[in-house]
Amino acid sequence: RPDGPLRAQALLQLMDELSSAHSSFKCRPNLSSYSFCVDAWTRDESAADASTKALMLLHRMKDGHVTVKPDSFIYHNVIKGLARSSLSGVAGATTKVLEVFQLMEEEFWNGNRKSQPDHITCNIILSCLIREGNTKAAEKASELLDRMDEMYESGNTDVEPDSNTYRSVMEAWVKSGDRQATRKVLKLFDTVVKLDEDKNSRVRLDQRIFRLVFKLLSESNNTKEASLRAYRIFKKMVELHKRGDSHKHIAQEAGGCFSACLKAVAKGGYPESARRTQEIVTSIMQMYSAGEISQIPNKLAFGSAAVASFTSFDADSFRNGEAILNLMKDLARNGHTNLQPDISIYVSSITMLARTRLPRNIEKAERILLLVEEERKRGELNLGADKISWNSIINAWARSRLHDKSKRARLVLDKMNEFSEVGKRGVKPDEISFNTVLNAAAFTTGPKSALQEAKNIGIQTYEDFKQTEGIKPDDVTYLTMIKLYKYLEESEEERIQGMLSIFEECCSAGQVGKLTVKEMLLALTKDQQKEVLGFTSEDYYQQDHRKCVPESWTKNLREV
Repeated sequence: RPDGPLRAQALLQLMDELSSAHSSFKCRPNLSSYSFCVDAWTRDESAADASTKALMLLHRMKDGHVTVKPDSFIYHNVIKGLARSSLSGVAGATTKVLEVFQLMEEEFWNGNRKSQPDHITCNIILSCLIREGNTKAAEKASELLDRMDEMYESGNTDVEPDSNTYRSVMEAWVKSGDRQATRKVLKLFDTVVKLDEDKNSRVRLDQRIFRLVFKLLSESNNTKEASLRAYRIFKKMVELHKRGDSHKHIAQEAGGCFSACLKAVAKGGYPESARRTQEIVTSIMQMYSAGEISQIPNKLAFGSAAVASFTSFDADSFRNGEAILNLMKDLARNGHTNLQPDISIYVSSITMLARTRLPRNIEKAERILLLVEEERKRGELNLGADKISWNSIINAWARSRLHDKSKRARLVLDKMNEFSEVGKRGVKPDEISFNTVLNAAAFTTGPKSALQEAKNIGIQTYEDFKQTEGIKPDDVTYLTMIKLYKYLEESEEERIQGMLSIFEECCSAGQVGKLTVKEMLLALTKDQQKEVLGFTSEDYYQQDHRKCVPESWTKNLREV
């Protein structure tokens, strides 16, 4: 009944008043009376102050206002009621929970064995500390675990920590966000492993503990160490699964565990990480094929494994990455439609590889990009590689130190053009694409033959740029072409002539930036400056440079 707690409280108060007024009254409230009333309040979820009412009854008993003392049942119920308030977001409820537990402990240590705490009560307290989500709460959770051990060693077997206890303390550290959380959780995990191996009756490694640890490691900043530790913990999980006994279901529905594990291992960024992810994928699929497990990793986890393989330094890295993608496609065809690879997996691999200046990595990124486009042509992917992916590879070649980098960058540009016509769903080169190829050409180093080839590629790319619909050269284009003639043209006369020709086009386009003016001032003699520019270096630097440059030269600049 909604008014049950109030009626119970009124009856308890009446019994107390009558017994105080009449010594012969035989219905004096006893421990059971208070227990029923406290229990009624803690069960009442409708009254906002229900837990407070229960707490007031506890204090009434504790402070000697009645002849009976609270036992563990009453303490447990009060803590449970306050914990419900804490989990509902009531401010200060967790603090009250800890205060009540402290009273309970004091009663126990002062000789009241009826108030001895048990592991269930402690686990309720831990759930409140988890919700707090800060370092202080995590520290209190660890302290509570230590006190439970202390009480257990003193003879209170009811308070022996169980699997839920250790998992709750671990979760409190995970939620804390503290930089020591990973170390704390792994130490607790090692303790659980030892207790499990020692056949502790209450502590067993379970799937929830594994999932918690894998998730923490997948979010760790110490990726190399986290990768190795996640790999070793996975091996332990499989070992327990193979052993059977009480752990026979530990990997049965562990898709979440496997996903977090793969993400943690794949994050290592080292050849070992790729090999470990491949081993884990193989192990999982063997168990799945044998009917030993019913769940497998999600697409994001498989994708992480593929990216780790593609981006490793192993000789077979490309083949291994492609094998994982093919596995995902096979699984998708056989019912796991959510595992069909999408463009994000390919793009992540391309982006990571293109960040390096190592030719073998750039070549690998290029192979992945071409693989994407081939799959798009076959209809296996709805989308091809995006413009950022194409440009990142062109830029990677431009930043490399190869003598033929302009040729390689130009080949990627040509492929981009070619695939943009396939099904009309590809991406066309933009200003960045052309400008990056020009940059690769302008800053080529090496023998004369390489410089001559780079110059020719740059000039041809510039002409193609001007003929491309929808885009047109900008200030970066003209500046880069001026530098191309400056660095690559051997003949001084032809160098100046080439620079002047580009500068003239730049002026007509209204794209003359400050750097372009400075390059021309450096290249021309004082007389040439006056003739071509209409001002000299002294005029430009000693006066307001904006007055020197005609407005028509800068009218189309993005930023004047």
